[in-house]
Amino acid sequence: MAISASAADNIEITHVQAQKGLAVKAWATQHGIDMNEVMVIGDSFNDISMFEIAKYRIAMGNAEPEIKDLSSFITKRNDEDGVALAIRKMLAETNQ
Repeated sequence: MAISASAADNIEITHVQAQKGLAVKAWATQHGIDMNEVMVIGDSFNDISMFEIAKYRIAMGNAEPEIKDLSSFITKRNDEDGVALAIRKMLAETNQ
């Protein structure tokens, strides 16, 4: 089993194979995308498995401090269009 949380007042108990990181890796593999080309965005402990496998790890501005420590970039908060900002930043960097 895998145990994580996406908020201070909840706990997520799932099968060990039911993790975001495994799902992202499976999708990328099916589409022929190398993990060095994958960007993930997260804010809580249930995102750690994604951060462990992707090259580009984006933490939301409102993310847990531990998630920010794992990130390669910290974007704005979720209520400040942080996801859009992160996508635009990555597209600009890869199109140089």
